[in-house]
Amino acid sequence: MISLTRTYYVFFLFTLLFGFYFYNTFGIEIVDELLIFLLLCFSGIHILTTKKISNYKGLFLVLGILFVYLFHSLFNLKVNTPKAVVTDFVIQLKPLIAFFCTYAIAPKFSVKQKKILRNICLFLSFVMLTVCLLGQLKTVFFHVAYAGINMTIIASLFYLCSEDTSRNRIFTILLLSIGLFGTRSKFYGFFVLAIFVFFWFKPEMLKKIRLKYILLCIIIFAVIILVAWRKINYYFIGADIDQTEEFTETAARAALYAVTPSIISDYPFLGTGLASYATHASGEIGYSDIYSKYGLDNVYGLIEGDCRFISDTFFPELVQFGIIGIILYIVLWRFIIKKLYQAYNENGKVQFLKIGLLMIGFIMIESVAGSVFLQGGGVCAMIILALIIKNAFIEESPQNA
Repeated sequence: MISLTRTYYVFFLFTLLFGFYFYNTFGIEIVDELLIFLLLCFSGIHILTTKKISNYKGLFLVLGILFVYLFHSLFNLKVNTPKAVVTDFVIQLKPLIAFFCTYAIAPKFSVKQKKILRNICLFLSFVMLTVCLLGQLKTVFFHVAYAGINMTIIASLFYLCSEDTSRNRIFTILLLSIGLFGTRSKFYGFFVLAIFVFFWFKPEMLKKIRLKYILLCIIIFAVIILVAWRKINYYFIGADIDQTEEFTETAARAALYAVTPSIISDYPFLGTGLASYATHASGEIGYSDIYSKYGLDNVYGLIEGDCRFISDTFFPELVQFGIIGIILYIVLWRFIIKKLYQAYNENGKVQFLKIGLLMIGFIMIESVAGSVFLQGGGVCAMIILALIIKNAFIEESPQNA
């Protein structure tokens, strides 16, 4: 009989290496969709062999909701081509399928499997450090931002597969610091958050309102704002800044945020539909009518035929789902945080709670000026969250490997 944990473990390694870390290196664009399809097939086998169909209630609910949006987009709104709508439907599903299938399968990693994964993380960290020192980040990983994105996932996995000691926490921060070579403001903010979570965070901080906790959170938040101020100033305040090449090229993001309130006002409940706004499919697969309607079709990076920055952010795309979708998005994260604390109350491992909260922080920070949630980084982060909730890293018995 095929071991479910061993099969899932192989899937996870393939996803980590080829669906995430080396995704841009090899340029095989379909690999992440293929891996998610294989996960769905594996889940089908899991249902047939274990009869635990109730484990997949979350997945069925998410599929049902997105199918409603799919039909609404195809037959009611029609702001883009059917191909673009279906493409966006698949892209939106990827991190959700990764989370809920992993949550349902609930694998348990053995000591040997964790050791292998830890060694892989060390090797990948060495690769990233070498590439950074040689100044070849863009050549190998397509964009300098992937230094921070990749090392966030790799450092987190290393810590999850290690003992919770001061030495390992310090070493994990050192691994994470390799991401600073990417020189991205959002990673600077996340790095500050990670230091706080690793060395000062206590689980009761989110449950009890105490003056010292409030003051500490205010200080940490202020430091995060300080290190990322230039980008925050540009996106949300609009004060005069030097028009460097970087900011000229990212004007599309600011424009997408600026128009968001108007779109929500015009499409309040179910939104503008799939492939309509701030997504890859809304510009690269087919060009959405929403851009011309709101005067965005002349903004650099959002022009039809030259939409290179059309999906360089995530939060604005929530207008595709309207107020109902935004509420469901909030409910999803409330569910995940609740499950993280339930797992902590069961196992008492603050180490796993810390990484779970950091994964959420990582997704939130990246979503301000990037669409990592819908890419390999988001898929891996969601898998890690599900693994933590289901205590995958606590398994110590080798016979289940």
